[in-house]
Parts: sequence; C-alpha cells; structure tokens
Amino acid sequence: MKPMKISGKKLVEYYYQKDAFFGKENGEACQWVGYLAQKMGLEGKPVDFEQVANLAAGYDKDGENKLVGKEDHSKNAATDLPITLSKSISVAGLCFGDEKLLNELKQTFKNTAEFSERFIEGRETIDGVTRRVEGDMLGLLSIHSVSRATKGSESEKVTAIDPHLHGHLCAINTVQKADGTFSTLENKAIFTNQKLIQQFENNEAAMVLVNNDYGIKLKANEVGMIHAEVRGIPEELNFLFSSSHNAIKNAKDLRVDISNRLPNLNPKQVDNLVQLQIKSAKNTDITQAELEANWQKAAGVLGIDFKQLQENSRGNVIEHEKMTAAEHVTVAITDINKNESKFTTAEVLYNAMKQSVGQCSGKEILTAVQV
Repeated sequence: MKPMKISGKKLVEYYYQKDAFFGKENGEACQWVGYLAQKMGLEGKPVDFEQVANLAAGYDKDGENKLVGKEDHSKNAATDLPITLSKSISVAGLCFGDEKLLNELKQTFKNTAEFSERFIEGRETIDGVTRRVEGDMLGLLSIHSVSRATKGSESEKVTAIDPHLHGHLCAINTVQKADGTFSTLENKAIFTNQKLIQQFENNEAAMVLVNNDYGIKLKANEVGMIHAEVRGIPEELNFLFSSSHNAIKNAKDLRVDISNRLPNLNPKQVDNLVQLQIKSAKNTDITQAELEANWQKAAGVLGIDFKQLQENSRGNVIEHEKMTAAEHVTVAITDINKNESKFTTAEVLYNAMKQSVGQCSGKEILTAVQV
C-alpha cells in the first residue's frame, strides 16, 4: 500500500467507518493529529463530521473562512498514508486477548503519524517562483482492526474480515507555514520517505512486542524493509488471515485457493473455512465478540487455540547482540560512507532503524540522530 491523493468523499468515508475494536460510533475510530490540529483546538477532541467536511473543502473547521484552494478543492482533500503491521502482529494484538499489547500497538500508529509530520511541506511563491517550505500538519488518523475488501456477486460475496491492524494517516491538503499563512500541501516528501515512515512503525511495533515479553523473528520484505514477526505463530495461520484472498472472486475460487495452500486439510475442514470467510455484504455491524469467535473457529480448523498459541509466543529472544541507539547510528553512518561520501539524515535514520528492529524504537533512533 502506497500513499495516494484522496477526495473529500473518501476522507468523509473514514469518518463513517466503524470498527469493532476501536470505534462503534461514527468518528470514534479517528483522531486528529499534528501541530496544526493542536492550533485549531482539534487534537484530543471527538472528531466531528462537519469539521471534517469543512476542512476537506479547504475551509477552517467552522466553515467560515476559506483557507486554501479553489471551489473544487475537495477533489484533492488529503494525502492518505497507510501504516501497516505484519500479519502475525495483527494476530497477536487482536486474537490473544492481551489488552495492554493492543493498546500499545494502537499507540504506535500515533507515534508514526507524529514522526511523519517532519515530511509535511507547504508551498510559497515569490517573484513567480514556487518553492517547498516547512509546514504544520493537519492530520486525520484512522485505525482499523480488519480488512474489508469485498469481491464477488451480490448473492455470495467473499468479504475479508481478517485480523489486520492498520492505520491511515490522512494529511489534509491544508498546511500552515512558519509565517502563519496557509497553503496547500506539498506531498513530495511524503512519497519520497514512505519507506522510512513505515520502517519507523516497524521499529515501534517490534519494541512493543519485546517489552511485552513476546518472542520475535526478523524478516525483510520485497523492498528491503525489516519487520518483526511474532515467534510461534505458524505460517499457515498467517496465510489463513492474509490479504491474499483479495484476488478471490467467489466461494469456489476461495475453496480451491485454500485447498492448494493448505493441502493437509480434508474437504470438510476446507468447507468450514470457506463458510467462515463468506459474509453478507451488509454485515458491517459485526461486533468484537463475533470477530473473535469467528477467528478462533477458523484457527480451530487448523488445530490452533489462541491461548496456547500466546503461551508458545512468549519469550523475548533477540537474534543478535544488543546495541544502543547511538551505536546503531554510528554503524549506519559507517556503512553508508563505504559507498557514498555524502548522505542525508533520512538515509541515516532508515539504515539505523533497519538494523535495530527489536532493539531500539524509532523514537530512540531519531533521538540518537538529533543529539
């Protein structure tokens, strides 16, 4: 998932998206973040529909003054930056019944949103020349517990309601510059640094696991980012709850896919899993208890009990020698210097974070670089 520009309509959809774990009423799964949100008196207060709509259109929160943009400003209301966690972390956070773990994982999304503000810029035009300038962020952070990608016919749809902890940081297309004036958002730095932002989240989440005595193992994704997986959670369970089903169009295809990927299951077990995946498209009010029961039933088909799995996942195992954040930063600079004589702060942060997953949080690496 990559950053993308979204319309005011999509931004308002996030307001209306309820979540069984994080918000049962409109707006409860959302929160305001950023220095501009603080200045506007929004941070820490319930998210209001009219304020979201006004800000999406380029007005102030009360809809009285136009801050930026033209009349069609809402066509490009925000830049949506997805923030994700590995599947095994989602399983641990949502299926183990560990409320402390879940709350701390939820906090990592806000930490990452706050880190992202350093890449928020506005525009300034002097003598016909437009340049990028630092700006304060007005962000709407939405946190979700499930994936709801639905495909198929109206009569029988395959709806992904798998455990999938993720967030959407929507940087509103309104930025306040240092001189107090407003401009539209220049989002180039967000796109340029999307890997660094996600790596920051990976480090934050890994430290939450370690500090809660869960064992971890480190993995690299296809673009080289390093993330933690929870030890003891089998790959077959990760597959069962994975987004790979997004390409599945109907129950028949889903049955074939599960049979191919989990060949040890008998036909009845496969059918049970298919039935747990098939949901009515109108089933948007599913409760936390129903989700937890469905997930345990699905895991049970594989012979997995979440309580036992949680016990098996305990034990803080670090795969390499512990180093301080400052030491990781020093090593990162040394490694970069082998190939480049000049480098940016972002490059140092990214490389230091990659090598310190499970040892240092993103905040610790950031502090070490800034000292």
